[in-house]
This record gives sequence, structure tokens and C-alpha cells, in this order.
Amino acid sequence: MLDFMPLYNCRNKEEDDSEEDENLNKVVSEQYSVKTRNAIAQLSEKVVSFELIEELLKYIKSLNIAGAILVFIPGRHLIFALMQHLQHCKVNNVTNATVWASKTNLEQRKGRAGRVRIGFCFYLLSRARCECLDEHMTPEMFCTPLHELALSIKLLRLGTIEQFLSKAIQPPPIDAIVEAESLLKEMKCLDKDRELIPLGRILAKLPIEPRLGKMMILGCIFFCGESLATMVANSSTFPGVFTTGMCNKVLTYQQKR
Repeated sequence: MLDFMPLYNCRNKEEDDSEEDENLNKVVSEQYSVKTRNAIAQLSEKVVSFELIEELLKYIKSLNIAGAILVFIPGRHLIFALMQHLQHCKVNNVTNATVWASKTNLEQRKGRAGRVRIGFCFYLLSRARCECLDEHMTPEMFCTPLHELALSIKLLRLGTIEQFLSKAIQPPPIDAIVEAESLLKEMKCLDKDRELIPLGRILAKLPIEPRLGKMMILGCIFFCGESLATMVANSSTFPGVFTTGMCNKVLTYQQKR
């Protein structure tokens, strides 16, 4: 439809050497032309093609249909990058939001196109990839550490952490709960009876990850709060602020000195 051809091959050698089922852009029905199949095979599933989105927006604009366009892509940094790309290419009025990760997500986003008027939706992924997606997203409790949620449970006096989480539709595994409690005890947030102590109450009220919150508190004590606050502020965009191996090497070096 777009007659789109990537300006360069977005795939890398590592992807080409991986198993076929990891590169589903290569699995395209023969009902499409050889040119179309070759074009999509050059696109990496790990990279969002801004050029493809640009061409699709130009096509939609050429239809002269009044209304708004929503572009859903995974990640805040990609949203900002796409906005800059479109502004540079002088493609205006694109409203951005995040995300696809399950078949349910795709259906929900398609519903946005027809919420207030008749609309249409384009999926920027192959049919093969769509069929491989899970029906529903994995619950957040299974994707992130539980210690932050555990602090909130104790702050709100909802009972023991294990007892409260057991009421969830899909309770997290017991070993994850034990690990969360152990971490909070190690951070001096819980006492031996698994109740909040002053530091735990402070961290539970801060709108940031508890380990980063404790880092900021210690930073204020040691007169470097401003620098650590800057690092915490950037942690949402650059989650890998700290490298454990490097920290260990620095500590070892200081101990030797």
C-alpha cells in the first residue's frame, strides 16, 4: 500500500544468526509481493521504524479525512524521539501514547479509533508476531519486585504482606514475597516482627523506588543530596544508573587506600 522500502537494513548480524522464530518479520505470507516481503524482512522487531510511521502518516493525510491520529509505541523515550522526527519532517498533529504487549492491548487500541466516530487502525507488526503474543499481559506483580508494594501494604495497615497479597486474583509466588520482606529488613525498613520502623514509613511515603529513596536520605546526611537527587530524577529514563560490579571495585579500591 505504501510502497515503503527501508533506506538501510535495520537488522544486525546477531539477529540474523538467531533462530527463525525470533525474527518474525521474515515470516510473511506469499500473498504479498516479493518486494513487500523483502522490505519487511529488513526491519528489525527490536527497532521502531520512524520512517515507516512517517510514510503511513503521509498516506493517511492524503486521504483527506478529518480527525486525529493516535500513535501507540512502547516507551516514553521513543515517544519523544518520534515527535522530534516528525517535527523535523514537518508531519504535524500526531498524538502519542504508549504501548503494545498483548492481543488484548491491540484490541483495546483498535477501539480508540472508533470511540467517537468511525475510524480505522493500522498494526505495525506482522501477523506472525501478533499470533505469538499472549492473550493478556502478565500482571504487574509478576514483572516487578514486590518490596515497594509491600511497604504500601504495611503503611496502610492492611495486615501482613503475605496475607494481603494472597487475596489477589493471581497471587505472587511465596518466594517473591519472602524475598521482598528480606530486602526490606536488610534496608532497615521492617523490624524483626515485620512491622514498619521510622525509615520504612518515610520511604513508603516517597513517590520513588525505596532503594532510591534511601539513597536520597543518605545523600542529604552526607551533604551530597543535590547530586543524588539528579541521579534519581534520571533513573526513570536511564534505569541502569548504577553498575554493581563497578561499585564493588570502587569500594575495594577505597578499602585498600
